[in-house]
Amino acid sequence: MPQIKNPGRAVVICFIVAALLASCGPVTPNPAPTPTPAKTPVPTNTPVPSATPTPAGPAVTFEKPALWNTFDPTDPNSPELIIREDQGFRLNPLWQVAKIEYVYDWWGLGEPGLGYETIKQNGSSYLWNNKKISKDQVNAFLASITNLHPVQSLLTGVFHTDDYPTWQLDLTDADGNHILLYSASNENPGYGPWHVIYDGHIYAQYEGTIGLAVGKLFDGAGGSFAWKPDFPEYHTSEVVGFETSGWPNQLSYGFAGLLPVSGNFYYKANFADSEVQGYVRGRYSIGGMGDMIVGKIDNLLSVELTVDGKKHSCNIKKVESQDAYSAEWTFSCKLESVTAGQRYAYPILVQLHTDAGQKFTTSGELYGIWQDKNAYAVLPPGEEIQAAINSNPDLQDLLKDHILYDAYYAGKMQLGKDKSPALLGEIVLDGQAKVAGYEFPYTVTIPFGIIDQKFVEWGLTRQELQRLISDVFKISLPLRVYKNLPHTTLNLWYVTKDKLDDFPTMPFFVGSSPPSYFGVNLPRCGKNPAIAFPATQQPLRAFGFMSADFRDATTFVLAGNEAIPYGMNLYPATDKDELIPYLAPKELMRNGEIPFDHIQYEHLSKPAKITYTFYLELQPHDETKDVANSIANSLPVKVDKQFGPYWSATDTGIVMNNDGSLSVVSCPIK
Repeated sequence: MPQIKNPGRAVVICFIVAALLASCGPVTPNPAPTPTPAKTPVPTNTPVPSATPTPAGPAVTFEKPALWNTFDPTDPNSPELIIREDQGFRLNPLWQVAKIEYVYDWWGLGEPGLGYETIKQNGSSYLWNNKKISKDQVNAFLASITNLHPVQSLLTGVFHTDDYPTWQLDLTDADGNHILLYSASNENPGYGPWHVIYDGHIYAQYEGTIGLAVGKLFDGAGGSFAWKPDFPEYHTSEVVGFETSGWPNQLSYGFAGLLPVSGNFYYKANFADSEVQGYVRGRYSIGGMGDMIVGKIDNLLSVELTVDGKKHSCNIKKVESQDAYSAEWTFSCKLESVTAGQRYAYPILVQLHTDAGQKFTTSGELYGIWQDKNAYAVLPPGEEIQAAINSNPDLQDLLKDHILYDAYYAGKMQLGKDKSPALLGEIVLDGQAKVAGYEFPYTVTIPFGIIDQKFVEWGLTRQELQRLISDVFKISLPLRVYKNLPHTTLNLWYVTKDKLDDFPTMPFFVGSSPPSYFGVNLPRCGKNPAIAFPATQQPLRAFGFMSADFRDATTFVLAGNEAIPYGMNLYPATDKDELIPYLAPKELMRNGEIPFDHIQYEHLSKPAKITYTFYLELQPHDETKDVANSIANSLPVKVDKQFGPYWSATDTGIVMNNDGSLSVVSCPIK
């Protein structure tokens, strides 16, 4: 399965607790991690097989894949607090809140800050800092939780740097039911989209009226909800812009409350050990937890779970850190016994200390299902995506034996004009196929645009996908891979020359926006012909192996019966992936070794001159640098070594040989 580029925007739950030295993820390996020095030379793990005859058009059969070990995060016993209305969904107007916790967290160019406030019910009214709040004021705030639309991910609009706010409110009723409100945008009206997270579902309110209502309720509590005219191009036109950005920790890990530490709190229910294992982070130097009213968190005093009415004190261990200012801990809570498949809901109390000498306690609830192996919660597609699927017979046909693994996108809508947002992004389908005697998993990524909840155009059909996979298996490299590694995940990309060319421009977001379109326009390089895809009647068709993203992956573009190397990103020293000997050019190997920590191949264009530079970057491994130097000197291109530890070679191409191996060639482009 593909990995999600932004760790925070995953559609699966991944209990990642670095401090516990535990991790989980999709079944296939992650994209290559940031390299770290290795202590020994790295041999090729698999000998390069000899040439394999290329068949002509093997048949392709699809099978419905199993999406690992998944579960529905909704609890059938939870009350229906979010109900349908004419304009989407809303909070049940009969629902009464007993406590409202509010956290405003900020980091940027300045001292990080954290504001924490609580409103509690007191008879027929409410109290905030001993100040009486009328029931009418609270009800006016609750009435703003309307016009909600189901989504699969948080949606954030971060348009400028050095200003990263997060607003969270945990609403609790007298029965202990929790509703989370969340926003992390910095320019949109009311700083929307706002989110309502309840019972394993995410709802978005695009216009941000929740934010304005919160600002009125917590007048002066810290964190402005005003609609500031800092960027008139968005504020005067009332345009809401956003992109998908994963899940909040509360949904990713399964907990409610704990707002003062929720952004730095993780845990997993370890079935094998009948133990809840978690991680809490307090102060640290860059970003994150900052000033609270009582100071900065410098000690975790206690963690207590209540299980079947019995209180369990958890063991706490401080995590050693290279950052002397950092304060972080792990905790473990041993339980008497657990049952696979059993739902749990454990009240939790966390007591902390600050550098101002104050103690305070935050409470919440851990919830989920005890699983005997790593399990992943899956949310259904968002409202706009599902509506577009319902009106697209080609995609409906593909979903008979494929799973919609992910949909990530950028979007915008004009308030008062658009009934639903326009979306531009990518859909990833997960499948399994039988081809040429091999049975393997694969993904296929397709760009999409949605206006008025309909695809502007959709190019991929069942027949086109079968032809794409069949054509991949005409290429010698995939045949070599699957002959020796038959269960390798194949990744495919399919892009048509369609109406996405004229799709409305999306807002520019800070950071890595979700990809929305990709194309290839390369000149001739050695035996590689000039290519320009997608074109009329010629879609871009590309493939790779266990890759996350077309731009970052080791990727090959199909052109007739040829496969053109398009990009390469390999980490031979730190990634023990058996695929690396197949994907590294043979000139970069010697005596069973690949003496490089990193191999990156890409092409750079200079639009002003309409020229191209093919670019190879090599990072030699320290302990085999002499071998790497000898290899670099023997290449048919000049390698510039002055900017160590990275060596670079321009006008350098990579071609695929008839036996499926890859070679480095000189490729000067004038």
